[in-house]
Amino acid sequence: MDLRASRILGLPFSTFSLLKRSNNGAIINHKCTSSSGSGKFRLRPRPQEIKLAKNKNCNKNSSKDESCTRKSDDSASALSDNGTVRSDLSNKQQHNLDTEILQIAWPMLLTLVADPVAGMVDTAYIGRLGAAELAGIGAGLSIFNSVTKLFNVPLLSVTTSAVAAVHGASSSAVAAAHGASTLKSVFKVPASPTDTAVHSGVTNPTTNNDSPNYEELDRVQAEARPANNYDGDIMDDAPHILAGLAGSGGSAPVAVNHPNDTSDHTPPTGPTGTPSFFTRLHLDPQVAEAASSAVLIALGIGVLQMLMLFQTHVLLPTWGILPGSDLLRPASDFLTVRCLGAPATVLMLTLQGVFRGLKDTKTTLAVTVISNLFNIALAPLLIFCAGWGVKGAALSTILSQALACVYLMHRLSLGHHLLSPSMGTLSKVLDMFKPTGMLVVRTFFITVVYATATASISHAGAAPAAAHQVAFQIWMACSLLADSLAVASQALLTSSLASDDKLRARMIVHRTLTMSAWLGGALAVGLAMFGNAAATLFTSDQMVLLFIHGIMPLVILSQPINAAAFALDGILFGAGAFQESCKVVAIASAPALICMVLSTAYTEASTRLLVVWIGLLLLMIGRAVTILSDVYTGLGKFSWMRHNLP
Repeated sequence: MDLRASRILGLPFSTFSLLKRSNNGAIINHKCTSSSGSGKFRLRPRPQEIKLAKNKNCNKNSSKDESCTRKSDDSASALSDNGTVRSDLSNKQQHNLDTEILQIAWPMLLTLVADPVAGMVDTAYIGRLGAAELAGIGAGLSIFNSVTKLFNVPLLSVTTSAVAAVHGASSSAVAAAHGASTLKSVFKVPASPTDTAVHSGVTNPTTNNDSPNYEELDRVQAEARPANNYDGDIMDDAPHILAGLAGSGGSAPVAVNHPNDTSDHTPPTGPTGTPSFFTRLHLDPQVAEAASSAVLIALGIGVLQMLMLFQTHVLLPTWGILPGSDLLRPASDFLTVRCLGAPATVLMLTLQGVFRGLKDTKTTLAVTVISNLFNIALAPLLIFCAGWGVKGAALSTILSQALACVYLMHRLSLGHHLLSPSMGTLSKVLDMFKPTGMLVVRTFFITVVYATATASISHAGAAPAAAHQVAFQIWMACSLLADSLAVASQALLTSSLASDDKLRARMIVHRTLTMSAWLGGALAVGLAMFGNAAATLFTSDQMVLLFIHGIMPLVILSQPINAAAFALDGILFGAGAFQESCKVVAIASAPALICMVLSTAYTEASTRLLVVWIGLLLLMIGRAVTILSDVYTGLGKFSWMRHNLP
């Protein structure tokens, strides 16, 4: 029996026997992992246990001492003493994780780019109506974005983490339950009454002579493997499962699916067996309840935003649009209609957060592209053909966002959960949304820094202000690449920590920072080669271009720092450190604001512009250094970075 067990688990017989006898038959201090390539479970003891077992086996044959010692040291080197990820991780694991990060990041990048492109097209349409209409809609958009983004951006981040946490925990429980069923049936362990739900429908992979049927074992274990195909630790309940196998033959406690879980955990397919764009997803009940709770909260916030934006008589004068101004009529018309779409805006972002939490950014990409194409096609009909002007532009945006919301709601199949929400789940999601207040403060600090920079440069004259605007647009466009990487790391890290897979969490941090370093370097090289040429696409004014050339070295220098800062933001959100993120931005904003205030003392425009951009660079350096120090010292939410593996 022990020989068969050691063969199945992929261990030398001496190692299995030694571990079996420890702690009165209970296998301790180990992880049960599944290799995505072979589908076979293997036992991973602590490095000390590996060394003891290997030495015992090697002593029987002294001629193999050197090779045995080398293998033992190699096995132990997979884990580092201080719990950080070592450079000797397998290339296959790194490749799998890199692929998974990019599969989320690339669609997310295209999604982030789609909205600005559609906005530029809308601006071109409105520009044909006249300068007053263009300036009025610009003021209206500034008011709308200021009111909504303070809440919508934090809601998006928190929703992504909340859904990813529930989804990761659910996937881990399913993998543990299926793995326990498979191992018990292989070794014919007597099942307890509580195992009925697990064993029902599972074929006993043994033959009449009590030999394990390895082909059947591989088939069942392949079905139990998580969807992410990660080649690492997937079963945190492995000690309990294997304790029953190594003991006297009693059954081990098994984690089973939620009793109301009728989902098949498989991707939806169309009539031909291929994934269908219109087929509803079959979510785990706990994931569906968390998503529906987030949607209900978002709808409530959207209604409050709409009521706030209705107060145009208060908001417009605050933005300097006073009675008698040529901008008053178009700004008021646009904002009055656009505010009706506030619930749709926040709902669409929240639904995108749900799909991000499920690590599905391709769906949000497709929906964003289709809705923006719909907006681009509908806007000229309402603006020019119907003669509705700026009201038509606002209505076109609302309808396109509503279309996206209807599809995403249909895809998630949340109707039942919205009509009868679980109060327990709603309470848990509300707890997850508590950090939103801190994220609002964080967004406020960043907004103040950017606004102060613009105000300081505006007093220096039109040419330096225009140069700052062009450089800032290039700067923010490059940040979209790093932001897509941050979204991927947030979703993957939250899921891994929810399933208590600390090794994979460390790998995600390591690979994300490595990829951000390469990305930042590539952006810096690209801007050094083509940055000044790109500026000519925005303006042909030689004075403006001269100012741009003066600050372009700072824009180039900031790219590796920006990439690291945005990637670290994703890691921070993935670890649930929302309160810490507010503190980080508050600390980093202080030197930046001091620089910008000091810039007003300089009368020369080029010097003032340079000092302002030094302030922006200090903001990003402060964010990156502060988060990086927390991550690699294992402070606060990152304690798992310094602890040894269990």
